[in-house]
Amino acid sequence: MATPRINRRGAIPSALVDTPKRPRKSCRIAEVCEPLVGREKEIQFMEDVIAEHMKSETSGSLYISGTPGTGKTACVDYVFRKHKGKKCLINCFAVEDCRTIYSQIWSELRGGNDGGLPLTPSRNQRELLKLEGMLQEERDIKLIVLDEIDQLRTKDSTLLDRIFGWPTLPKFHVIVIGVSNGLDLTTKLSLRSAGKTPKKLHFTPYSAEQVTAITARSIHKEGISVHPTAVALCSKRVANRSGDIRMAFSIVKRSVIAAESPSKKLNRSEGSENEPADLPPVDNGVKISHVQAVMSEQSSTKTLSTLPTQQRILICCGLLLSKAKKPITVGALDSKYSEIRSSQGLPPLSQTDVVHFCELLASLGVFSLKKNSKNVRLSSVSFKSEEEAEFNVVGKPMMDSILNGTIGGGV
Repeated sequence: MATPRINRRGAIPSALVDTPKRPRKSCRIAEVCEPLVGREKEIQFMEDVIAEHMKSETSGSLYISGTPGTGKTACVDYVFRKHKGKKCLINCFAVEDCRTIYSQIWSELRGGNDGGLPLTPSRNQRELLKLEGMLQEERDIKLIVLDEIDQLRTKDSTLLDRIFGWPTLPKFHVIVIGVSNGLDLTTKLSLRSAGKTPKKLHFTPYSAEQVTAITARSIHKEGISVHPTAVALCSKRVANRSGDIRMAFSIVKRSVIAAESPSKKLNRSEGSENEPADLPPVDNGVKISHVQAVMSEQSSTKTLSTLPTQQRILICCGLLLSKAKKPITVGALDSKYSEIRSSQGLPPLSQTDVVHFCELLASLGVFSLKKNSKNVRLSSVSFKSEEEAEFNVVGKPMMDSILNGTIGGGV
């Protein structure tokens, strides 16, 4: 099926979304669409890296990063399934004991045959030697993909150092791909000399247009009738908050439930194992009001007004800097907070605290944080949506005074 075409405003053609289909016993919002929408460049990059090393018969490595819900796993799985050579894919989140990772790689490369033996550290060491022997002696390039490699981080990083070190060793024939939510994981490795660090691919959060296209394809595939403006509204909210496509699927799922039975409560636990994957059929379609109701409930249950005072003050500092058209950096936020806290008798924040709070606000979809590895004070901070950030801090006397310039002396 062709990729949905989007106009400049991010709206989707009515024919794709607002056309009721024949009744269905149940419907499911598919979270993986093929070919994957909005990640064509990332998929091509991965395929090119693999093809380059397969053609030249050389080893290599690739480090993929990005916040949750940006399509990393779906794209890696798509590329992995297309690869025809000997390969293994392991989700490290499911690895109970990271000391057994070598045994699991060895088993997967041999077709999943582990002989029925329990995974133990001693067995792991034996099979590590066998695995490294295979990677040296067999001429064909092996593809090893490790998802959620954050789970393998140890205090001395020996596991990741060894695995990412394989492609740098002579006579090894392997491509290692690691997928992580963090940007800085490779800086923890000891492979920092020129030419030995992995190639890098970063997945940015989805834009409103991408969320619209992915959601449109999914609901069209399932024959659900959804008002085009409702999809655009949902997409804009998700893009402003975090760019996490899972949030869009959650909003649509709950909107379908609301449309099917208005009397049903919306507060079903999201991501719960008890939440049914199959949704009820929608006869009259999902309207704008259904989506608005779901998003309103999400806002009320996860409002920024419950944040600690220091974090709300940092938001105000960022708003003041933005309104003055000054760059927002960790250093600028630190300096502005120091001006304000001295007049209010608030406890000081260390630079580490400021960075930590910026990371927390980024996880809530308030800030975007781009760290500067050489000087943390120059790390760039930006708002996902200034309007939403300001909405959640106004109305409190201290916050209003800060924003009005009566505390802290303006910018």
